[in-house]
Amino acid sequence: MRSGRLDRLITIQQPTEVADTFGGSNTVTWSDFANAWANVSQVSADERFKSSERLSVKVSKFRIRYIAGIKPTFRIRYDNYNWRILGISELERLEGLELLAETISPFDLPDVPGEPSGLLLSITRP
Repeated sequence: MRSGRLDRLITIQQPTEVADTFGGSNTVTWSDFANAWANVSQVSADERFKSSERLSVKVSKFRIRYIAGIKPTFRIRYDNYNWRILGISELERLEGLELLAETISPFDLPDVPGEPSGLLLSITRP
């Protein structure tokens, strides 16, 4: 694996369950597992609607040098987004890993001067 192409720093995080001190349900927190230099390539970009909310969905491949112990339950922190790992593939006999991951975020519409910002949510009738 060529190191020159590993030009993006990512953080791989693992989930940790923390017991509620008041006897309630456990809370999942995320702790850093490893930092790695990666080659990031976008696979797809799409939009979805969920409960009348417009969402942006991006799927990317993260190629990194081999790190033992990464699991599909982990996530990637990159470019101020949390990426859910969809799959892990080994590259060239433990030379590297390819992590397929997705991030879902609210679809932000840019404000246009002279236009109302955001979406028109209700229509009033005379």
